[in-house]
Amino acid sequence: MLLNPYRFGATGGGLLPLPIQTVDFVIGDHSTIGGSSSSRSMFVPTSAAEGDLMVATVNHSTAVTAPSGWTFYFNGVNGSGSQQLSVYFKTATSGDPGSSHTWTMSSNAQFVVHYTILRGSSPLSILSHASESGTSSDTAISMPESSPSNRGQYLIAAVTRSSVNGDIPAGVSISPGWDLRSAASSPFLPLRVACATREAVNETDVQGTWSFSPGASSPGWRTIQMVIGYT
Repeated sequence: MLLNPYRFGATGGGLLPLPIQTVDFVIGDHSTIGGSSSSRSMFVPTSAAEGDLMVATVNHSTAVTAPSGWTFYFNGVNGSGSQQLSVYFKTATSGDPGSSHTWTMSSNAQFVVHYTILRGSSPLSILSHASESGTSSDTAISMPESSPSNRGQYLIAAVTRSSVNGDIPAGVSISPGWDLRSAASSPFLPLRVACATREAVNETDVQGTWSFSPGASSPGWRTIQMVIGYT
């Protein structure tokens, strides 16, 4: 995060703006394996590079164990049930691109893993987040707004819903300025991930709203918005 976007000119003649450090989306990838299992194998996309920030969002029902090198960041229950959303992160090493990572659960059940790969001119991290949950079957879910809000930052948003009648409908959309990056699903554990630059949503909807059409019966949902930037 840039605390002071200005510097003195070489001759001391005044303050000059520093270039804004930007965060670039590289690629997203997810598991789409149906059925119950105690493990999921995820390949890191070959377009990833050493130093990239990899963010994993996981929709699961029992305790998850991340592969070696991944750091836990967040966990929250989808409403009042046992299904939940977890977030982990890892700075890619030279051996990560193209390699397989195995995620495990404490029992056989359905779960979904999504990777978001981001790149910066220097190391990136998750600066902050905001999250909410509910137990309704609403067809529109507003995300909480996370902070800080500085230029050049990147936003990741994820939503999970617990479904009793199968997957949520294919008609999923999000507010202008956001790009839907994933439609990952196991039959009863849908996960959607979207990304945006801070500039893209500043003039539209920084909170963002997930819309589902038609509505699906759901005992619970969870949404999170994360700010990615420079420390």
